[in-house]
Amino acid sequence: MRKAAANRIHFENIDPTVAEANQFIANVATKTGAVYLAKERFVCMQEQAICHAITPDGDAVYPDIGHYTVESAGFLGRIVAETGWLDPLYK
Repeated sequence: MRKAAANRIHFENIDPTVAEANQFIANVATKTGAVYLAKERFVCMQEQAICHAITPDGDAVYPDIGHYTVESAGFLGRIVAETGWLDPLYK
């Protein structure tokens, strides 16, 4: 399977209950003044309708549900830095 197709399929198969749970957590964070960092912000690219399942080098991002591979760490780290995902922690 091609990388682009795998990333698109991953996006199309996101469990809707995950979005519901994330929204609940975000609401609690807002009410309590906590910082909430949604990992989908760096794993998924809404405007491109993809969630990274395979890196540009062809490595799997996930070995199972909820964990990242060592091979994907550099790739995801660059996305975290480029998107400013951690910036809210420094405000």
